[in-house]
Amino acid sequence: EALLRQTGAPPAALEAVRYHHAASLREAGLPGDSPAYLLWAANRIAAGGGEDPEDGDPEAPLLSIFDRLNGEPQGMACPAGGTERLTYPAPAADCRRSPGWYRELWDRLVPGLSALPPGADSTAPLLELCETLFSDLPASTGREAAGDISLYDHSRMTAALACCIQDYCREKGVTDYRAFLFEGEASFRQEDAFLLCSCDFSGIQRFLYQVDSDGALRSLRARSFFLELLMEHQTDELLERCGLSRASLLYSGGGHCYLLLPNTGEARRQLAEWSRLLRRWLIRHFGAALYLGFGWLGCSANDLLNHPAEASPYSGLFRRLSEELGRGKLRRYSPEELALLNAMEAGARECRICGSAAANGEEDLCPWCAAFPRLAARLMDPDCAAVVTEKRPAAPFLALPGPAEGQDLYLSLCTQGEARAMGADCRRVYRKGPSREPFPRSVRIHLGDYAYSSLLEELTEEEGMARSGVLRMDVDGLGQAFIGGFRRKEAEDPAEGERYVTLTRYMAFSRQMSLFFKHHINEILRGEGEDPARVVVVYSGGDDVLLAGGWSDVIRSAQGIHRAFLRYTLCRLTISGGIALCPVRYPLYLSAQEAGALEEDAKELEGKNAVSLFQPGTNRYRWEVFEQQVAGEKLALLQRFFAEEADLGGSLLYQLLEHLREDSQRISIARYAYLLARLEPRSRDPEGQALYREFSRQMYQWILNPEDRRQLITAVYLMIYQRRSSKGGAASGI
Repeated sequence: EALLRQTGAPPAALEAVRYHHAASLREAGLPGDSPAYLLWAANRIAAGGGEDPEDGDPEAPLLSIFDRLNGEPQGMACPAGGTERLTYPAPAADCRRSPGWYRELWDRLVPGLSALPPGADSTAPLLELCETLFSDLPASTGREAAGDISLYDHSRMTAALACCIQDYCREKGVTDYRAFLFEGEASFRQEDAFLLCSCDFSGIQRFLYQVDSDGALRSLRARSFFLELLMEHQTDELLERCGLSRASLLYSGGGHCYLLLPNTGEARRQLAEWSRLLRRWLIRHFGAALYLGFGWLGCSANDLLNHPAEASPYSGLFRRLSEELGRGKLRRYSPEELALLNAMEAGARECRICGSAAANGEEDLCPWCAAFPRLAARLMDPDCAAVVTEKRPAAPFLALPGPAEGQDLYLSLCTQGEARAMGADCRRVYRKGPSREPFPRSVRIHLGDYAYSSLLEELTEEEGMARSGVLRMDVDGLGQAFIGGFRRKEAEDPAEGERYVTLTRYMAFSRQMSLFFKHHINEILRGEGEDPARVVVVYSGGDDVLLAGGWSDVIRSAQGIHRAFLRYTLCRLTISGGIALCPVRYPLYLSAQEAGALEEDAKELEGKNAVSLFQPGTNRYRWEVFEQQVAGEKLALLQRFFAEEADLGGSLLYQLLEHLREDSQRISIARYAYLLARLEPRSRDPEGQALYREFSRQMYQWILNPEDRRQLITAVYLMIYQRRSSKGGAASGI
């Protein structure tokens, strides 16, 4: 409140901040049209229907949002560190906040607010400032049920709800907020005042992999970046049409987003009009290859609060929204849109990459396929900013849907400094990194875009075998976690069992998942005190990852991502992956398909939390088995022995593999034992003799056990891949 006074906030804003809790609001004697009642109602819904007690523990830390997910809470909290760097949950007693920590936040908040651009342009920078400062600050230090909700998540949800309530009241002609919201709270909560909207891309995989074999990695990254920006742009355009800010964007990632809008005729009209404009824009540029579906449903505050608990309306709301989205996808186009879809330009040349009838120039490329590789190089710049303008810029650029049919906007890349200098010429600027100082219409977005190099050949040149690796990973059972992850199934009282099932908590959960795959994954791949991974992220968002690079670095990166994800989520969620090894010149889209088949193979293992390599069904393990028994035990022993016996050729590994894979057990084991006996070193070196005895004993024991034998075959494959080299060298181990 004191800070608002310093910045010259109007009296209505001061009222809203001072009196947005019930205890103070009842005695305030405010007029019925005070916005304090709007904020009070929104705060109650965002808080799950309860009120904060007057006294709390001022040093209490923010509990991890995963602490209650899929199990009983363990009291694990978030260390102070904000969102910029990756931190892992720790016991709450080790994460308590000191008065000095709060003072530091205050000292950063005051100049941060003072530097905000004036007027409506301040909303996005304000949200960014709040995310930076308040993401690890608990929304309540006295209410146990809100201990895992950050002040940023709570405040953002409160703002979104308050804007929706205000617009809903305006359409109904309600001016006495006290009577309608405060005194009539129970009645208002039953009204469908809100509109929950879902958007989802179809055709992503096909769109991504329409690339030329030359520079495929660059084109894939550029296409992935464009899809991410297209979703962000269309969301901002829709929110602007509805007079709302990005606070109403509940989640965006993986080609999907959720929005909270007011259930008004104007909002529904804007949704219908924008979805129609966007469909026609996509038809003009991509035909039927890319489609963005929309679905929306009216809902009440009780639905968002999951009340009454015995009916569990929250999970039913999202199920019905998914069904609504699916129905829209089944009847995608109107007759006029079908006619537009089938209208082909007479005599038009087809693009040699995507096949669209819009090719021009000597390369026979459409504008899209020509622009993507040119933009890819600029994505490597950490200071990169994507600028949306109404005026057509110099090439290379990409088109974006504009505010009216037939009116395109344009996306180009530059540095943040160049974007700031453009001023009013920018309709919007998307930054993938923090800004030294906020500037108008600037939006911070998180992107999983780590790249050691944009050329696949440079990622594999130091590998033992001339192979590239492709990894696909996906979170196990995420849909079930979103539906019932915070439900306490053992509770006898339905209200107690559904106590933690609230929109704010699921939004906070979604944001943490998005941060891991869109932001922290870059830090994981850069390495902490290790060599950076020789890989490139093709896309990472939502709950899945696709990356490519040197095959051993891909395996190492997969292990690193898995370990970090388990620590990050307190092992309440797991992740499975598939790793394909292919020739360097092998089409990347085929490699990705093979990695996808391996990922599905890993998910078929009971309990999931697995990895599958090389071929489906043959080298599939739970992560801990692969790391500890395949790589940490069997491969490690092979590496030690062959490092000591440097004169042993690669043919020995093939002989071992041949015996391990033979069906006839008696002949195989006899020959295998004879081969091991021949490996005894002639040297009298005690250490060499001891290593040989360990090697021969373990190798013989492993062939007798079917599971050890299978693991040993995988380890021998990995050893062969490490030692094979077109240049005659040997690569380092995994």
